Amino acid sequence: MTVTWHAPTNDGGSPVTGYTVEKCDTKHPGRWVRVNKTPIGETSMNVEDLHTGSEYTFRVTAHNAAGDGKPSDASVAKTAKPPYGKIQYHLPFKEGYPFTVQCLTPKDQFS
Repeated sequence: MTVTWHAPTNDGGSPVTGYTVEKCDTKHPGRWVRVNKTPIGETSMNVEDLHTGSEYTFRVTAHNAAGDGKPSDASVAKTAKPPYGKIQYHLPFKEGYPFTVQCLTPKDQFS
C-alpha cells in the first residue's frame, strides 16, 4: 500500500530533512508501529508487511534540525489487499512433465 503526504506548511524556520511513517491496525487503536527505521526524504512510501484484510491508519512525523515535529493526524482507515505485482514462486517440477501457471490480478487493489 502506498502512503503519500504533503510537506508541512510551517517548518519552524528549519527545512525538513526527513519523514517517519507509522501504521496502526484499527484492531489495536493507539498502538502505533514505526514503518521506516530511518527518516526518508520523499513524501511517499510503499508500506509492506500488512496483513491482508486488516484495516490500517497511518501518520507521518517530519524531522528537521530543531528535532521531531508533532505527528500528523491519522489517515482514513484503508483495508490491506494482497500484494500484487512482482510475485515470485518456486515451482518444483520434473523435466518433461507439463505444467500451467496462472496469475490473476484484482481490478481494485484498495477498498
